[in-house]
Amino acid sequence: GIRDVERSRGLGDVYKRQLACLIEDPLLTDPVSGIPLPHLSIILRHLIPDSLICFLSLSLHTTLTSHHYAGSIEDGTKLIRLDDLSRSQKMIDLYKTQLSFKDMVHLKSDLEAVLFKDVDAGSSLSFVFIDTSKTKPGYCRLFIPDDHVPEIDQITLRTESGLYLEGFKTPDWPNVSDTEITTVGIRCSFNNVGMDWYIRKRQFDFPSLHLRLVVLGLYCTLVQKAHHQSDNPAIEWKINFSLIESVLVKHLSNEQFYGFKIFKALLDNLTFHLERRLKPKHLKAVFFQTCEEIPSVLWKSNLGGCFLFLLSKLLCCLKRRVLPHYFIPERNLIDDLSADDLDTLCVIVESVRIFPVHVSQFL
Repeated sequence: GIRDVERSRGLGDVYKRQLACLIEDPLLTDPVSGIPLPHLSIILRHLIPDSLICFLSLSLHTTLTSHHYAGSIEDGTKLIRLDDLSRSQKMIDLYKTQLSFKDMVHLKSDLEAVLFKDVDAGSSLSFVFIDTSKTKPGYCRLFIPDDHVPEIDQITLRTESGLYLEGFKTPDWPNVSDTEITTVGIRCSFNNVGMDWYIRKRQFDFPSLHLRLVVLGLYCTLVQKAHHQSDNPAIEWKINFSLIESVLVKHLSNEQFYGFKIFKALLDNLTFHLERRLKPKHLKAVFFQTCEEIPSVLWKSNLGGCFLFLLSKLLCCLKRRVLPHYFIPERNLIDDLSADDLDTLCVIVESVRIFPVHVSQFL
């Protein structure tokens, strides 16, 4: 009852104080690992130097292009990997799967998803209307009003609530280098789905007002993918932020991005054997939120503290069974993982948090 709430609130306060100490005192000896933060910063840079981390930076697509990658290939974070110096080459299978370039989205040039109140009567584009009333956060249905005639390539489904877009007839895919286009996407203005992200208060300097204004003027993409608990998966669409995340990654400082690279490289090397691993989307969500809670300059002056802060945030999310999407916090990115999967991940992440040097030595 009330005592349980007070007890959990008290533990939460202790946790927040512990996190705050990691970034407020650069000379702190971390009470969990027993390592002085300056020492950890030096050790991380020595054991996992930037020169050993591969990062394949792709050409950045824009919302004006007709296509983009669907996942973390677009911003390059899926392709971050540590040179495998082991005799067994244990990471080779994982790295091969990460180098797949098949998730290309072809954007419809003549169609846009809008809120009903935002219809521009003078626009030459066709519209479908975003309906989030019966979907999980981060997903929607696309409603076609009765006075609109569906386009010839549109596949629709009529329900008791009205007519909804189900997909498109197989189009003639354009050739995009050697990449395989796998799905059709519909542009959706970021301000239709991300205004809460834009207006929420920030404690420090990330993302800057300039960057937030840039993002506000961008489009996200709706792709045909349903939530695993969807009531009607045939007509459900997922809000994809690949283009916008690529802009955020591009605006990270070198020190921030190095922090993310060692974060991903460590966890990839420790979880490659698992059937259900943490994906770049999980790591980015925690990382971007962490960047909001740490002054950017500290990633250079206190890398060790920032890294432990990031690990602690991830561990807390796994223990709580809730990892919020960065742009839509109501969406839980790990609600499809079983309790056993999460327990296994907790053990691994906690081992890194308690023994960061020992774990880093044996990659």
